[in-house]
Amino acid sequence: MVEVSTETLHLPPAPTGPAATIPRRRGRWITNSATAIGVIAGGAALVLSLTYHHSAPAAAPSPAPAVVAGPVGGAADKALCAAIVDLVNEANTTDTAFAGLGTDGSPERDAAIPGYQAAVRDWVTRIEPVLATHPGASEYLLRTLHRFTDDRRIYAAMRGTGPEGSDETAARSDELLALGAAYDVCPKLGPGW
Repeated sequence: MVEVSTETLHLPPAPTGPAATIPRRRGRWITNSATAIGVIAGGAALVLSLTYHHSAPAAAPSPAPAVVAGPVGGAADKALCAAIVDLVNEANTTDTAFAGLGTDGSPERDAAIPGYQAAVRDWVTRIEPVLATHPGASEYLLRTLHRFTDDRRIYAAMRGTGPEGSDETAARSDELLALGAAYDVCPKLGPGW
């Protein structure tokens, strides 16, 4: 059972004077106005979004039709083989001449490294455009010729003086393996291989 007190609650007397007046909140009208503006703007945005008809975005330009790679040993491979035969023979001649300058790490071969690197860089600038103009060749032949070109560039760039390191040997081996595809396909398609 709850007991109710019969005593009255006595509060202290209310203060008098300037401290007794409660200051008016002057910023309340700013808050109310900002809220009203927000509600009105939100309503307007909703109405516009429901009534505005979006136009379809402009169609993106269609990409150029993809060139379909030809079959291994097809006419496009024959054209590519004919276009690169002289460049491949030049690469072989350059590499053979460099290797013939003495044993690996010899002063003669070390002295020839800058010239060898320059020759390979020049060769790369000439074979890459040829490869780019034959996109219809088989993926096998194009992929491996790009790999051959890249590996040859890497080998020449990393070739330093002294005996060939294991990384250089690996790059050179990769280069020769990649060129194997051209020797697999091209001799069957035309002379010079």
